[in-house]
Amino acid sequence: MISQTGFVSPETISFSPSITVKSLYLVKNEKCYAQEANTLFSYLESIPDPRKKRGVRYHFQSILKLVILGFVSRMVCLEHIVEWAENNWEVLKTALGFNRETPPNATTIGRVLKKIHRESLENAFRLWVSTCAQVKERVLTASVDGKALRNVCNEKGNPLFAVNIFAHDIQLSLAQAEIEDKKGESTTLRAMLEGLFKTYPGLRILTGDAAFSGRDLCKEITRLGRHYIVQVKGNQGAVEEVLKLHFDEEREERPADAQTIDEKRVLKEKIVREIWVCAGEAASYVREELNFESASQVAYIRKTTYQNEIIVKQEDRYGITSMKKEELCPQSFLEKTRQHWEVENGLHHVKDRSWYEDHQYSKDMEKGAILGVLRNLGLNIMRVLSPPNPDRKKRKREKSLPKQAIAYLTNPLRTLEKLCII
Repeated sequence: MISQTGFVSPETISFSPSITVKSLYLVKNEKCYAQEANTLFSYLESIPDPRKKRGVRYHFQSILKLVILGFVSRMVCLEHIVEWAENNWEVLKTALGFNRETPPNATTIGRVLKKIHRESLENAFRLWVSTCAQVKERVLTASVDGKALRNVCNEKGNPLFAVNIFAHDIQLSLAQAEIEDKKGESTTLRAMLEGLFKTYPGLRILTGDAAFSGRDLCKEITRLGRHYIVQVKGNQGAVEEVLKLHFDEEREERPADAQTIDEKRVLKEKIVREIWVCAGEAASYVREELNFESASQVAYIRKTTYQNEIIVKQEDRYGITSMKKEELCPQSFLEKTRQHWEVENGLHHVKDRSWYEDHQYSKDMEKGAILGVLRNLGLNIMRVLSPPNPDRKKRKREKSLPKQAIAYLTNPLRTLEKLCII
């Protein structure tokens, strides 16, 4: 029996706590669209229901899909999702596989989410992203960056810290891992490298700030057949001192190997980025004398800000890469170093400003961490459905996809139809 909403009515479905969208058939233009393999919802099915069978009133997969649908529509918290579900319950009840007259409240959803085995959710997240067309069809460069989830604190009031891996070419989050006690960002990333590269075979280059410039991490990246581009600061004091002495002389002897110029006409501001690259004596010294294995090129990057043709700010940075000059030219070196900060602009900033993540305080660290993964998933879904503009300046105005969020919010059945096939 087909309901007026265009979905199979609940009487024709044998519900169970592990109900799948494979049991639901979208009906449109007299055609039925069944859930296909290797789609988002099929991977979510691998996550077991963490609850005991006794007293279960709402199906686990239905709750999970409701939360994802809410985040895709850019709702910021569980209370908003529940209020929206109440107003659209006649449409959402059957479509999501619920069999009760009212949606679950925010407390019920929160209790279910905090019991989810986080590793199972993260594995499902990574497997789905790895099957997306944007990921499978290209060689990827990803930014690695740590972030404090200030909305999730332990009993001492300390926030949860996590490492995020973000493919800046396609604007998708690839993974998120919690930084355990007494472990740093570099150690956490090193432990997950092998699984990360196995899941994403096309991931060839990792870029990181000075926190990821540790020798052991860089050695492990190259051992696994990949490349790195990292910045060097005071945490690698000997390396920074050598590079400073070398490039202080070299800047005086020759012009920059490459440069970019950005102009902001309204502010009458001009930003010039220049790079000097050395693949010879300095790179060899860092590699052999300072035991920085696989360092093939070193670089000095200068960013100068002009206002009304007057220098108002100048920033100096040093970088190291395992890529040879024929693999990474100076212009590409400069561009990839700059693109590293897409993880801030394309992920952290959007989650903080559009989803108000830092304001959604949770006393339960596990629940807060699960919600963080689901927000990443929601943002990825939006960008898979509406791929970002390749033009960086145009993409900057569309990072949080406000028009798409309104469309998803006002037509949940159409949104759910899209989620069933991605």
